[in-house]
Amino acid sequence: MNDTHPDAARVQIQLLREAGPKRRLAMAMDLTRQTWWTAHAALARAHPDLSELEQKLLFLEVHHGRDLAQRVRAYLRKRSA
Repeated sequence: MNDTHPDAARVQIQLLREAGPKRRLAMAMDLTRQTWWTAHAALARAHPDLSELEQKLLFLEVHHGRDLAQRVRAYLRKRSA
């Protein structure tokens, strides 16, 4: 789905082409950070009953898989024992 007008898309692409590698990397990192924050905030709103750690573990499970989340949970249990 694309809701960007074709003229606006052409301008965006031109601006990206004109930006140097450092600027493009910074933009990509900012977008990644914003996307991560938005996804985490959505999980926090959907699960306000969970602690911050449990929310982070749920984020890990949703975005990186159950196996990794279970291994991290086991590591944290072992570390706190």
